[in-house]
Amino acid sequence: MEERHTVRAPQSVMGGQYSLPFTTAVALTRDLSNPLSYNDATVQDPVVRALAQRIELVPLEDAVPEGPASPQAEILLEYAGQRYTLSTQPYKGSPQNPFTWEEVCDKFRRFTAPMLSARQATALIDAVSALEQVGDMAEVAQLVARR
Repeated sequence: MEERHTVRAPQSVMGGQYSLPFTTAVALTRDLSNPLSYNDATVQDPVVRALAQRIELVPLEDAVPEGPASPQAEILLEYAGQRYTLSTQPYKGSPQNPFTWEEVCDKFRRFTAPMLSARQATALIDAVSALEQVGDMAEVAQLVARR
């Protein structure tokens, strides 16, 4: 747990994204599948900031390291007198938990929705899925350039 990953009151979106307690607080209060939910307003949200202060990071003494790409963690959530324990899984998109093609397409659509119409996103997805058959990459470049 490097210090840069433990900042509880970040000043920027990037600082918040690097912080384990802050991102945990964001995940508990926002829909992280929406890329636009992690923004400046979220970084300044008093509820998120207060929750980040209450999150404890405790090293697991008996954890067996599986390498830097798959850190092991356990989440203990205490709420209203109840305790819930969860073990983390490799993040979606990691080599240990890769995306399916459908998941890649869904993520692409969500992340590009503010910039591309649904029709343009589908055209790009179709072009990428058929890259081996594309005779001229200029066709794909035109799809990317068109907005």
